[in-house]
Amino acid sequence: MKKACLFLLLCRCVVAQQSGIAGVAMDSVTHQPLAGVHVTLGTFAPSDAPPEDTYGAISGRDGRFSVSAMPPGIYFVSAQRNGYIYVPGKPPNVTVKPGEIAAFTVELAPQAVISGRIFDENGDPVQHVEVEALPSGAAEIRARAPMNARSDERGQFRLIGAPGKYYLQAAPDRKPMMDFPGQAAEGSAGPVYGATYYPGTASKDRATALTVEAGREAAGIDIRLEATRTFRMSGVVTGAPAAASGAAMVWVSPAPRGHGVFIGSNGFPIGPGGKFTITGLAPGRYRVMARSEDVLTSPALQSPSVEVSLETGDATNVTLALAEGEALSGVLKIEGALAEKPTVRLEGQSQRNFGENKGVEVGADGAFRFANIFPDKYVVSVLPMSENAYIKSVSVDGVETTDGAIDLSRGVNGAKVKVTVSRNGGQVEGRVLGADGQALPTLAFVVLAAKAEEIGGEHLKPILPGEKFTFRSLRPGKYRLMVLGPDQIANNEDDIASAQALFAKAPEIEIHEGDRITKDVTVAAAEDSHAQQ
Repeated sequence: MKKACLFLLLCRCVVAQQSGIAGVAMDSVTHQPLAGVHVTLGTFAPSDAPPEDTYGAISGRDGRFSVSAMPPGIYFVSAQRNGYIYVPGKPPNVTVKPGEIAAFTVELAPQAVISGRIFDENGDPVQHVEVEALPSGAAEIRARAPMNARSDERGQFRLIGAPGKYYLQAAPDRKPMMDFPGQAAEGSAGPVYGATYYPGTASKDRATALTVEAGREAAGIDIRLEATRTFRMSGVVTGAPAAASGAAMVWVSPAPRGHGVFIGSNGFPIGPGGKFTITGLAPGRYRVMARSEDVLTSPALQSPSVEVSLETGDATNVTLALAEGEALSGVLKIEGALAEKPTVRLEGQSQRNFGENKGVEVGADGAFRFANIFPDKYVVSVLPMSENAYIKSVSVDGVETTDGAIDLSRGVNGAKVKVTVSRNGGQVEGRVLGADGQALPTLAFVVLAAKAEEIGGEHLKPILPGEKFTFRSLRPGKYRLMVLGPDQIANNEDDIASAQALFAKAPEIEIHEGDRITKDVTVAAAEDSHAQQ
């Protein structure tokens, strides 16, 4: 009998030590429990569970669900049920602690529907138009995702998503046309319509916001597209071998961003004599370049990229001169030896150099040489880098550049590059604290950057509850330090603008070479700044 009791006691201890979740799924409008809700939990950040692990449960008649034997960590939450939409942020993630059961409520809203038709300026239906319901305001954006749909052959669309307040945007496909000499270019691209907001305006400031309720349909929402004046770009590509006719391509991308986002997935082939005309281009500024990779041409040929304005009229006589790449040489100076044999890398900027990221090994004397560099602007990096090593300076022909970028857009022209690496970069570490001065119990994102535009990438670190953050390999200079919650990180302009506004109010830190700074950051500072907006 004593053995049986001891066995039961041990079993209870094992169960008590298990980690997991328990919750209730409910209707966000009626607050009644929902049965048949599929709740999924996946690893949100590094934890004891492999990143690919997910856990799931289905709510019962009382809306309750549970998962046991889950490794401690932070998990993102999603939920599905026919006729309902899971509202992100209730909750966005759950922290499972060792030996504890995390309790929470999952809310789902009855689906909301927006339906209507897309018309052109003549009142005819337009198909294949991308219609998007954009949440209105930063708070709305964080609370719900956009709705998306395409209009059918009758111009009809139907959007299904979470209830809320939205702006409707209709964005027809815009496909610029390549026109060869001897063919009629006028009207070859057909009418071109710009992005139009409901009820029929190109300006979001003049758009009408729609409020759609849970379980209801906002029907009869018609949008009349606004025609956009289009322009043409014409010119000639020189330097293409006769055998390469048709192999040279003209690539066009929006400026100033213009980083690898091309209009036309394969570019535009040149016509006889290297001439080209592209019609149906929307007003704006573009970066244009030409490249030839014909099998009979070795090596590849490429032109410098040029900026072309189509803001007020057509652009003619655009000349793109193809040429072979040039050799670029330089020297790497290291203030203290790196752990491994380093490689110098160049990343093209104006067109991302067709995704090429060139790298060469550095010789024992620090010398390096690139064999085939095309005109472009490049960012220099060195790999691998020892802990706290950073690129101290980059110079071309004795003139130091900014942010490690070198401008070779006019060609290499025998330039000599010098890269200096220091192994004594600055370091900042600390903890994320809540308003009570204690360690924050949820996931947070810590930002340390010199400029608001740098928010993201290596300047942003996800921090688990109780963990310290550490930024290494920092160049001397002034930085700002702040913390963001998981609901403040999103790929939309409103959230980015909100984060940049918070960044401008964040405390400034000046870092000198070799500094080792310990500084905690309080989430309350970010919340207060947000409240002031």
